[in-house]
Amino acid sequence: SADLEVEGSVPEVKLSFSRLCFSVSYSSD
Repeated sequence: SADLEVEGSVPEVKLSFSRLCFSVSYSSD
């Protein structure tokens, strides 16, 4: 998995994931 390869980019991944979830929930609502 790419997640295991990018340990240094984990914070960015989580931030991007949070933004994605926020966008989805915002659009749904």
